[in-house]
Amino acid sequence: MKETIGIFLILQSILTYLTIDILYNPIPSQLVMTDWTTGITTTTTVYNHPFWYYIIHIILIITFILGLYLVLKKVIVECTFHLKRVLWYYKNR
Repeated sequence: MKETIGIFLILQSILTYLTIDILYNPIPSQLVMTDWTTGITTTTTVYNHPFWYYIIHIILIITFILGLYLVLKKVIVECTFHLKRVLWYYKNR
């Protein structure tokens, strides 16, 4: 059951990230500067993201890591069990 929840969390976080990435277009603000002595014009475009944009990405990263943990928990427990057996063997040899 936990593996199923982990797979769901992984897929949900990836699909939410892709949806936000595709649908959200940040508001560009352009800054145009002209040097009057040389006549060179420099244009700088800055994309402003709202604060919630970054918070959602942090939540998605945490959700993805939690999903990975739930999926790989069984493997992690088995690996630590075998590692403890090997360490016990070499300790009591």
